[in-house]
Amino acid sequence: MEENVTYTLEINGDFYVIENVPAIVNPETGEQFFSSETVERLHQIILEQGKNTRL
Repeated sequence: MEENVTYTLEINGDFYVIENVPAIVNPETGEQFFSSETVERLHQIILEQGKNTRL
């Protein structure tokens, strides 16, 4: 099922929280799957933002 999720990432003690990220979520396990385009965009956002960012 597709829904928007909150993506949280920690890199070397720096935290990044990005809200409303489109993902396919397995209803049984809660596991989240992201398209390659979404992953690319997440990486771009993280590189452009400062440390400890919430978007």
